Amino acid sequence: MMVAKGAGTRKNFSHNERILTQCYALREFINLRRVSSKGSTDANKKHIALFTNNSRRQRWVADLLLMLEQSPVDKVHALLAIASHADAAAVACRAIDPDLIHRAVFACEQGLSNDKKDKGLCFFEIINQFPEAMNMFTTFHCRLGVLPGRDIRPSTNILLEKRQHAEAGLQMAKKALAIGGEKECEKERIKACLLKEASKIFDMGGKDCLFQKSCTDEHIALIADQEQLRRSYGSAEVAPPSSSLASTITSILSYGAVDPHSARRLHVDADRIAKKYNFSEKRLWHVKVRAFSESGQWTVLRNLVDSRAKPPIGIKPFALAAIKGRQHTAEISHYIDRMTDESDAEDRYDLFCKANMWKNALEESVRLGDERKIAHVKSRCNSPDIQRCCEEWESFFHKSGSDIDGCNLPFSSTQTCDVIESLVEQVTAMYKIRKSRFT
Repeated sequence: MMVAKGAGTRKNFSHNERILTQCYALREFINLRRVSSKGSTDANKKHIALFTNNSRRQRWVADLLLMLEQSPVDKVHALLAIASHADAAAVACRAIDPDLIHRAVFACEQGLSNDKKDKGLCFFEIINQFPEAMNMFTTFHCRLGVLPGRDIRPSTNILLEKRQHAEAGLQMAKKALAIGGEKECEKERIKACLLKEASKIFDMGGKDCLFQKSCTDEHIALIADQEQLRRSYGSAEVAPPSSSLASTITSILSYGAVDPHSARRLHVDADRIAKKYNFSEKRLWHVKVRAFSESGQWTVLRNLVDSRAKPPIGIKPFALAAIKGRQHTAEISHYIDRMTDESDAEDRYDLFCKANMWKNALEESVRLGDERKIAHVKSRCNSPDIQRCCEEWESFFHKSGSDIDGCNLPFSSTQTCDVIESLVEQVTAMYKIRKSRFT
């Protein structure tokens, strides 16, 4: 009987405590209403609301008290403390405070139970009601996901929920290309897996993502071709991992200097790769010139230029490569002498100047009838004989009445062409007579 009586006493005490606490909360709520009507902010509504909630009292009392809270910061913190995540996110978005939005969103994410099914979908449905919070959450995970060691899937899942397949696929592709810190073979495997996932995401986008899917599939195929080349030649130099299409073709052609016996097979593989990925012909020729010159395959470069009467890129890139490679003047002249068109006169002069072949540069400037170019040769060369010859040609042009660029000639318009032709013939004949001074 005594035990039952004690139990009844405790029960009555608990009931009385609950009634007294509710009365206290209601009384404070009424006082707060009166204080708010007078414009005073001395009372701390947040702490009263937290006391009411933490003491397992009536939740509706805490909600009423928080309705009177004017400070967004205190209101958000109180709502998060009582696990009202959606209300906290709403208050933070109305306040347009980035810090509060960040705190509310991530508290909402952490507050969801891991055992709950479709946790991500539930979280997305909550924050999707608040555009500001959704934008911040998406931007945060997109920037965080591409960092080394971070997971990209949270950001892609959000973008997929928003039906932004192009952005989701691009995030996955960026993560694949930024893979680092692993062994080369492992890195290539992870990259290929991520790119395949990106291709699937682009495929979900339909017609709007056809270009992105095509580019991704080509890159996946290129990774497979690079691995096949490395296995075929037994070296990573022939097709280094993580290289682009142009770099891959360049490395294939450059490997001919390391393994001359496989040069013909390397050239065939380079042409096959270029054709497979629709590599333009002109660009392929530029890549070949660069690869052969940088690897020192000058005989192969000469055979390449001699294989066509008129190469698609012209002769100038070959001459520039020989000049950059500091080849002998005979090698440089082999390319420049093939530039026989009248439109190539200016380029011939520029190439001779870059190669410091001042005798040939003077010859071209005389053929052009340009006194300014003759003065340039005179100022740049260090040969007294060439400088003296430049002075004689300048004197000849002054006596002949020609101007620097062939303009403002002292002839009538009908006689200009005939005079220029005769002048060029005279200059050429005089140059042949004085050519012995250079030998």
